[in-house]
Amino acid sequence: MSSFLEFIESDAAGVSAEFIVVAAGTVALGLAVMATLADGMIDASAAAGGELESRASISYGSIVD
Repeated sequence: MSSFLEFIESDAAGVSAEFIVVAAGTVALGLAVMATLADGMIDASAAAGGELESRASISYGSIVD
């Protein structure tokens, strides 16, 4: 158990400050990209949904009968 505590207390066990900064930057960049593209994605999905609704569809009953 003491070797485990020594490992935790050593520098090898911790997360470096550089890793925290890089991880936070990656998350921030991802959020910025999603915020920028969100309106375009909503418009594109609405257009695709409208196109699918306007097309005629056949019911399962007409295929089986």
